[in-house]
Parts: sequence; C-alpha cells; structure tokens
Amino acid sequence: MTQLLLIEIFVLGASLIAAIYHAMLFIQQKDRFLLYYSLYLFSASAYLIFKLVSNNYDPFSPTANTWYYATEEILQVLMYSSYATFAAVTLEVTKKPALIKWCWIGLLIFSGITIVVHVTKAVLIGPGVTTGFAYGLSRLTTIAVAGFALAMAWRVRTTVFQKTIIIGSYVYAFFAMFSVFSFIFKQSYFGLSGVEPYLIGSFIDIIIFSGALGYRFKKLSDEKNQLLQFSLELAESRAAIAKSLNDDVGAALSSMHVYAAVADKLLDKDTAKVKEYLQEINTNTMSLMNEVSDIIWALNLLPENIPGALNTRIKRYGLEILEPKNIECTYQVEEAALLSIQDIGTAKDILQQVREGMLWIAEKSISHSVLVRVVLHNNKPQVSVQ
Repeated sequence: MTQLLLIEIFVLGASLIAAIYHAMLFIQQKDRFLLYYSLYLFSASAYLIFKLVSNNYDPFSPTANTWYYATEEILQVLMYSSYATFAAVTLEVTKKPALIKWCWIGLLIFSGITIVVHVTKAVLIGPGVTTGFAYGLSRLTTIAVAGFALAMAWRVRTTVFQKTIIIGSYVYAFFAMFSVFSFIFKQSYFGLSGVEPYLIGSFIDIIIFSGALGYRFKKLSDEKNQLLQFSLELAESRAAIAKSLNDDVGAALSSMHVYAAVADKLLDKDTAKVKEYLQEINTNTMSLMNEVSDIIWALNLLPENIPGALNTRIKRYGLEILEPKNIECTYQVEEAALLSIQDIGTAKDILQQVREGMLWIAEKSISHSVLVRVVLHNNKPQVSVQ
C-alpha cells in the first residue's frame, strides 16, 4: 500500500500541476486543445483525490457508503469521457471521418448510460459489490472501442502532433488494460498490481501529451514569426517601391521641365532643336508612364499571386512593345523560377529587365524574333531577352 500511495501522490501532483499550467495557457491563448486537455487533467486529479480520501482501491471490495459507491463510478467515467473528448478534438474526428466520430459519440453515450445505471442502482438497491464480469465488460469494451478508433485515426492523421497524441492514447489504454486484468485475475504485471499500472500509464501519458502540445505551440510560434518576418519584408519592399516612385517621378519631371524651358527659349530660333527636346520629353513621358505603371502594379500585388501576375504582365509587354514592330516573341518562363519569387520588389525588377530588353530590341529593329527567358539558376530567377 505504501508503494501505491507514493505512486498516486506523485501522479496526482503531476496531474494538478499540468492541469493548472495548461489552464493558464488556455486563458492566455484561447486554444481549445488546451481547454479540453486541462479539463481531462482536472477530472483525473479529482478522481485521484477521491481515491485518496475513500482509501478504496479495489472495485470488488464491498462498501456501505452510498456516496462513495456512486461517486467512484461517476468520477471514473467522467475522467475517461473527458480523455476521449480531448483525443477526439485534437485528432479532429468530432465531425469526420464518420466511423471514428461515431465511435467517440458511442463512447460518450455508453458512459452516460453507465453513470445513470450505477447511480440508479446505488439509490434503489444501495451500495454493493461490482461483479468481475460487469467490471471487465465495461472497461474492456471501452478500451476496445478506443483502440479501434485510434487505429482508424492513425490511417488518416499525418501530422507529428496528431501521431504523438495517438501514441500517448495507446500508452494510456495499454496500462489501463493491465490494471483491468490485474483486478480480474488478481495478478501483478511488471511488479505493479491493481490501479498501479493505470497510474504509471497516466503519468507517461501526461508527459507525452504535454510534449505534443509543446511541440505544437512551437510550430505555431515559428509560423507566426515567419508570417511576421514576411510582413516586415513586404512592408520594406513596398516602402522601397514607393521611394523609387518618388525618385523616378521627381527626376523625370525635373528633366522634362528643363527640356520644356529650353525648347520654349529656342522656339523661334532653332526649330530642329526644339523638335529634339520635344522628342526627349515624349520619351521621358513614356518611360515615366511605364515605370509608374509597373510600380502601381507591384504595390497592388499580393505575394501569393506573383507567379501568375508576372507571367501575364510579361506577355502583355510583348504584345504592346514587340507586336507593333512585327517582331515575333517566344516565351520560356519556368514555373519553378516564378515560384521562387517571394517578394514584390524582385517581381518588379524582373519585369523592368524584360521591358527594357524588349524596348531596346524594338528600337534597334535588329531581329524579327525574340526569346524571353525566365529560368531558375542557382536557386535564383535569371532573366534574358535574346
């Protein structure tokens, strides 16, 4: 009995600490997994406290206390039910697959019937002794249903977190089964008997589940940090593009102002020179319009839309710049190269390279066909207009 008390006090301490810790985490993070896990731990702690108070660890020992007789079954069934609900929620089987969902619902219904029958029996007949057949049937049926549902869940759940939850549940069921066998056959296993295997399994299970939840929160934290980093990079890219817009517009307007002022002074003196300046103004205006168009396009671009939007805009430039010059354009744009582009700044730079290459060829009229290539080289997109 001394060994049993030490084990129970140790597991009770671990359950209470873990329950309070995860309840506090739930209050901070509002994660339903934490809520259901802390509810299970509190129900397990309540059951262990009751066992310490009642000092009755044998389900077949007679008791004259109706309250003890009824409360024993209620707390134990509530503990199993809260455990099953936590597993069902974390494995995401409360809605589908249908077969696993109904195993969970069936377990809850069976638990409810068990409580009603036991309490009714305690009130109408009085406290008594649970038969070995009834005890073994209820407990082993529960374990069998849980084992079947876990096996089905293992086939459809693929994340490390969910696999770990299933492993922990199997450990819990495995040790609980040894406790049932120990009570029925009056045998000890691994030097443990009665409720001791169950307590050891509960402690191992707490370690596994807590580790799984810790792993999950680390993954969530990493994803949030990556999202934050991505948001910062996106903001920096937009700020750089906005600065480029300001610089380009300022430089172009200053240049056009100078050309216009000079042209105005030479209007009655040198008509040829005036035409030359007007042509420069026209060129700068077209260049500025294209640049502003690219910048606005980039600022309105969502990162997840970069590959498709960039591919479409490259071909649009081919139609606008090369087709009027009767220059045939062929595109070799690798999907892997487009998918490697993660920021709008890079997308804008690639688009600018393509446009400048097309404009140069169109102006020089040095070819009747052009090949536009965007390929992946050394994990970086490489652009050429040949």
